[in-house]
Amino acid sequence: MGGERPEYTSLIVMTPGGEWAIDMPSIDGGKWSRTGTVPKISVTPSILIPDKYHGFLTDGTLRDC
Repeated sequence: MGGERPEYTSLIVMTPGGEWAIDMPSIDGGKWSRTGTVPKISVTPSILIPDKYHGFLTDGTLRDC
């Protein structure tokens, strides 16, 4: 394997509001579009954990709204 990363089918990100599963449906039933490779993942639209966190994941970095 020589330094290759395994393929990921589901990713969990620790946000200031707790764990967020990128590949699970959102609270309104939608899904996030994921681009990039670990650890430089970007997702759209923004992340919303009600009453806990709202932000963006861009190029592997969380940014608050």
